[in-house]
Amino acid sequence: MPSLLERGSGHDGVAIRHCRPGGKVADWSHHALAAMANGIARFLEQFVDPLPVLPLAMRRSTEAVAAMLAAEHTGRTISTSWTGFSRGSRNENVRVYRTLRREPRAKSLGQIHIEVPTMDEFLGEPVPARPFAENRPGAILFTSGSTGTPKAVRIAAADLHGRAKAEADWFGLDCRDVLLAVLPFSFDVGLNQLWAALRTGCELVLLDSWLPADILGAVEAHGVTGISAVPSLWRRMMNAGLRFDRRRAHASLRYVTVSGGDLRPTELARLPEMVDGAAIFKTYGQTETFRSASLRPEEFSRRPTSVGRAFAGASFRVTHPDGSPCEAGEEGEIVHSGLGTMLGYLEDAGAPPPSEIRTGDFGHVDAEGYLHLRGRADSMVKIAGNRVYPAEIANRVAALDEVAEAEVVAGETSEGEPALTAFVVPAVPGSIDASTLRRELGRVLPGYMVPRWIEFRSALPRLENGKPDLARLAREIPDDG
Repeated sequence: MPSLLERGSGHDGVAIRHCRPGGKVADWSHHALAAMANGIARFLEQFVDPLPVLPLAMRRSTEAVAAMLAAEHTGRTISTSWTGFSRGSRNENVRVYRTLRREPRAKSLGQIHIEVPTMDEFLGEPVPARPFAENRPGAILFTSGSTGTPKAVRIAAADLHGRAKAEADWFGLDCRDVLLAVLPFSFDVGLNQLWAALRTGCELVLLDSWLPADILGAVEAHGVTGISAVPSLWRRMMNAGLRFDRRRAHASLRYVTVSGGDLRPTELARLPEMVDGAAIFKTYGQTETFRSASLRPEEFSRRPTSVGRAFAGASFRVTHPDGSPCEAGEEGEIVHSGLGTMLGYLEDAGAPPPSEIRTGDFGHVDAEGYLHLRGRADSMVKIAGNRVYPAEIANRVAALDEVAEAEVVAGETSEGEPALTAFVVPAVPGSIDASTLRRELGRVLPGYMVPRWIEFRSALPRLENGKPDLARLAREIPDDG
């Protein structure tokens, strides 16, 4: 299997277009990117012993892409999340850090800094690729940490290629596509978009902004054909009252994705109009599984709240606690197998790779085989003897016209009883108060599902990948909660 560096060296055209703040744009062809990656690969082979993990303390940039290509080409395991290592993965499997860097980041833990070679050092003989050993880790990605401490997930190098091919086929990518990259490479969706673009030979536009107006401008200026994004980005665009215009300024756009979570039902109903009829792919997965399911565009209008059927190369089943299969419509835990299954967590290095992953997500499959999510097992609480999933209540809160965004987390009263807190961002400051919100929820929810505490915020805390930081919200539950 050729490395991505070998695949890209023969392509013409732009590989990376980096749109920096202030309107500066830098283009790198596939050939120039491959030359830079080869220079870094030669540097690694000469001065850096192969290590279990090679963290790259680099901001999203062309140099970071080249460094990842060089690491993959020379058989090293990459990780672009220094934050993940510093937050809880210092263990015997990662004792020494050697870091490629351009910016003065990640100064703790005594790692060795290695500057990226200059342009003069790129020229030279090609570095031969190291063969893909079975189950060799190609990347370390960290779970989001939205509900707790991030876990370091080992992903096989061969699986990274399999994921990229599956995504390119699923989205119908070819060398004429122009993909807009707004997600970090430390997030599996962002990394796979990069890998799929490099494998296909199409152009990837790096945009250092999540502002809706900047996204609209990038699509128009660069002829973007596809955008992979998380729900918060689309929600931000909806709340700003903006939309794409595919008849004029944004005629190039052919698809978008909703990845790394789902929009509220009311938002899903508005999404087709906002993207002006562009194809919508919904995807569902975890860092440990990549993608378990995807809802294709032709199915969106009939089942917008489903996450679809099994993604290419992957499979899932819904099971009872004892592992027995659930019937259609019966709720259980989602179990993933096939493409995307991790090698294991970093702390379990040396253990046999798992054949399947119990996701901790609950849901059901309907009679036609479409998956519907209910909530996380670790977020479900029992109130008055009833199972309650905070995500369902958050959907109800966010459906109110006066609410722009909401999350619900579970805590306890001073007596140790489970209780819910809703964190609410009003559509207009002061447009709704706690008593009115509770009264509105009481019309559509049983009393035990109405949050005991309601906290108003101007914005919700977010992680690097754009997901809400539920762990932080849990720490901000009122003192009597």
